[in-house]
Amino acid sequence: MSGIMKWSMLSFMGVLLLSCQGKTSSGTDGDEQVSVPDTVLAYKYKESGKKKSANGDQQGAIDDYTKAICFNPNYDTAYHNRGVVKAIIKDYKGAISDYNKAIEINPKFAETYFSRANAKVNLGNKIGAIYDFSKAIELDSTYVNPYINRGVLKSTMKDYNGEITDYRLAIKKCKPNADLYNNLGRALYDLERFKESAEAY
Repeated sequence: MSGIMKWSMLSFMGVLLLSCQGKTSSGTDGDEQVSVPDTVLAYKYKESGKKKSANGDQQGAIDDYTKAICFNPNYDTAYHNRGVVKAIIKDYKGAISDYNKAIEINPKFAETYFSRANAKVNLGNKIGAIYDFSKAIELDSTYVNPYINRGVLKSTMKDYNGEITDYRLAIKKCKPNADLYNNLGRALYDLERFKESAEAY
């Protein structure tokens, strides 16, 4: 597999952490109510966790996300971000547990399905990852990362036509992305479809 096609988890982690800025949960879970002061404190700890993770203090980030969850047990973003940090330190099972909770709170959180798919890939659960990448795309058809990673994963499963289909779908529905065109060109080249490959680049 060429360097273009390797899983680049750290770059995707950065996107995920940034994508969570400004997201908030509803603050309710059944009859449970979260007070405004607790919601504010939860947000502050979430922001602190994000900064600590960016600065390389992953355990400090996990501690702050845990505090955010203590103040607001329904904070989908805090669960999601804590899962991202656990994935960074290769605690993929712990990450999936957090992603599961975030999805339970907010079933329409496309980024969390994408993150959970990546964790499943690292645990060797390719079929589960395909499902989660597909769910992320179902929830947000303009979200390019799931198309790219699903295509990469299909390549490792020798589903080369499925890989190419994913890249072409993303080109139709998403904003231009250099990795997307590079991957499509490489996939076509590997199948000796040289004219199409040159056009893709």
